[in-house]
Amino acid sequence: MPTNMDIREEIFPSQKREAYVQTEWAAGWMSTASGFGEAARRLTDQRRQIGAEIDQIGVAIFYLQRHRVELLIKGALDELGCAPEEVFRLGHDLRRLWLRLGAEIEGFSAQLWRELDHEATQFVEVLQEADTNAAQYRYPVGKTGGASRRAEFVDLHELQRHAEAFDSIIEGCIDWIDEARAAEAEFKEL
Repeated sequence: MPTNMDIREEIFPSQKREAYVQTEWAAGWMSTASGFGEAARRLTDQRRQIGAEIDQIGVAIFYLQRHRVELLIKGALDELGCAPEEVFRLGHDLRRLWLRLGAEIEGFSAQLWRELDHEATQFVEVLQEADTNAAQYRYPVGKTGGASRRAEFVDLHELQRHAEAFDSIIEGCIDWIDEARAAEAEFKEL
């Protein structure tokens, strides 16, 4: 590596190479959620080999999974036609995001929302209660300087299992709506 290269060029090269991350393939809410999910899955799968440091890494894994869920909900809102600036403004409160998604889906299909509500609301609620401001697993202290309130124990395998199920539910919902919209458009053309 050239020694006269500045740090910016070292970290963010201007030339494409196979070894570099190509951020164009991580555009959009769902692709970003996929990246967080895959990183969490790989770390979770390696938890036994990691050893004692899993306690520190586990906090990061929880954050990756929580953020993945937030991105999935925001991605679904985006797919349903919510303006990107509105999606962004909704913040980090999973309960608020979930209820907003529910309103969007219910307007399209009340039955679909009842099914999603039944299958996924408890998971969203558990994550929201565990990390109300999306910061308790990112920072060791809260805004007032006291220690972040975290659960004493986290089963990374169960967290992974529920996050994967949530991911599938959201993807399935979006696919169902896309297919229904396509069928409706095709019917209108007749």
